[in-house]
Amino acid sequence: MIMGRRPVSRVLRIPLPLTGLLSGLAALAIWLSAAAPANAVVWKVGSTVFGGQVADGSYPWTVSIVPAGATAYRGHFCGGTVIGTNRVVTAAHCIDPAGPYQAQPSSIEVVVSQTSMCAGEDNSLGKAAYGYCTSGDVNDPLSAGAPFTKGLRIGVAAISLHPQADVSRYYDDVAILTLKDAVPATLAVALADPAGANVSDDATISEPEGWGPGTPTYVFGWGAEYSGATTQPNVMRVAGGNLNGNARLPRVPDSVCGAADRLGSDFRAEDMLCAGSANGTTVTPDACQGDSGGPLLKAARPISVAARSDASYWRLVGVVSWGEGCAAPKYPGVYARVGAQGIRSYLLSDNPPSMPDVPDLAQGPTVTAAYQQNGAITCGAGTWTGATQFEFSIWKDNGDGTRNVNTEPQLATTTAADGRSASHGLSTSELAANAKASNVAYGCRVTGRGPGGYAAFNAPASSFSTALPSDKTIGATTPEVPAPSPTPAAAPDAMKPVISKSSMVCSSGGCRLALVVIDRGSGGIISGVKQVTFTVISTRHTTCVVKKGANKGQRRPCTKTIKKVVRGKHKDDQYVLQLSGLRKADKPKLRAIAVDAAGNRAVSTYTLKLRTGRR
Repeated sequence: MIMGRRPVSRVLRIPLPLTGLLSGLAALAIWLSAAAPANAVVWKVGSTVFGGQVADGSYPWTVSIVPAGATAYRGHFCGGTVIGTNRVVTAAHCIDPAGPYQAQPSSIEVVVSQTSMCAGEDNSLGKAAYGYCTSGDVNDPLSAGAPFTKGLRIGVAAISLHPQADVSRYYDDVAILTLKDAVPATLAVALADPAGANVSDDATISEPEGWGPGTPTYVFGWGAEYSGATTQPNVMRVAGGNLNGNARLPRVPDSVCGAADRLGSDFRAEDMLCAGSANGTTVTPDACQGDSGGPLLKAARPISVAARSDASYWRLVGVVSWGEGCAAPKYPGVYARVGAQGIRSYLLSDNPPSMPDVPDLAQGPTVTAAYQQNGAITCGAGTWTGATQFEFSIWKDNGDGTRNVNTEPQLATTTAADGRSASHGLSTSELAANAKASNVAYGCRVTGRGPGGYAAFNAPASSFSTALPSDKTIGATTPEVPAPSPTPAAAPDAMKPVISKSSMVCSSGGCRLALVVIDRGSGGIISGVKQVTFTVISTRHTTCVVKKGANKGQRRPCTKTIKKVVRGKHKDDQYVLQLSGLRKADKPKLRAIAVDAAGNRAVSTYTLKLRTGRR
């Protein structure tokens, strides 16, 4: 399994919700190690007979996180660990609080006690449609060859981020999911180091709760089996030591992890630990994309067959966080340090505060403007729950309603004294440039922070008229009172509707989008939105029959553009679309077209960023 990490050379990493465990457990049985390659043994949990017993229900505390309603084998994007009857710990970057896949409690579910993503699914449909689920992956209680368990799906009641979480640098990279329904207490894995000590390398393996350098560890998940993989395994993998104590995935000293020729300053020992390869030559098991949020465990007592399903055998020492590639020699995997006092006390807190609730459109951030005579662009935070501080980013929009950080830089902002709004004062040159167009648009992104983490919301970009009276001077400090003039006849609505994206959450085979369509009108006239259509456009590489020439009748490679009109649920100005059956290779896009009653037409196209694991 490989973790949701990116090369440490990138200071601002884009979190990749992990989809895979790199080669699993180099011989979880002594006899298995003799038959497998020494560097990456794959072991299918649930498909191997161990000690004469079918390994059914193995490691049931390892959970899969999926978009609500999505099948596990198409939707898995992160892992997690049961640490209480209604509590799961995962990585903060899996929640993507300020990114494009920002999770809300209602948008995700966890699947508990699952060994195969395909358990309980129709393998014939799955295989025909996607090539994912085969007969060996599907639950069949009558077949000893497929002893898999179909997991229990549970909704999420609340999400909490560590109060100091910083997903851009993976600091304090943990989050708590509070479940709507309880799970058996026997599934909960205890946290390492109950006393809160042993945070540093001073711990020794001989201590009951010690997890010092050299300690054999184990990592679990459904992530990619090698760096750059485009698919994920359907059956859970385990990577780590074996029964004779051979440390296949050893804990690595902090001093080695933070060395300049290893992970450098990106590694922070106070809330991170690492495990795996560190000698620069040996490849060891590791986590990979898709494993983010999953468990790194150490054995609390000698491992036996019962260890597969008995949580009391294990202690949670880390949460899959990031790394330099997957299983790369010299670069061990990095995990959030569960034994760190700040992380451990947070995970054990009685009532972890919820991350801020993103406001709905009607109560969300707003952008207003005063163009004439040294005006300004102002962004208001709107009405939030759970946010006590706000950060603002205002930009001049190119008309698509979405900020492109490469071409639409943030404008300088001044935060109001109450902290709930910010403004950008328009300079004389900006006013002059704006006056050359009939209208301009500005967007605003608000990040709300509170005790339970942070979340971000994009205000729909607003267009404003830049027309100035002919006797006014741009930038004048003392406006003149214009002479009375006859009230002009109302001009027809000449402004196209505005289409903006309020959220997008994608898995490996589908996306859920929320779009807002508004007709702002012009000249005081608002015609109203008359029609909105959505089309999924895919480019598929296939074969076509040659219709002309010497090769007529033969099949040749070709590219086809496939267009499919889709419908969304509509309430007020918001349209919610649930798209499925998508393939990343087809580079799917969604085209939204809105037409108002005056005939003005707006078109916006959104790339559907399917994940190769997650988030």
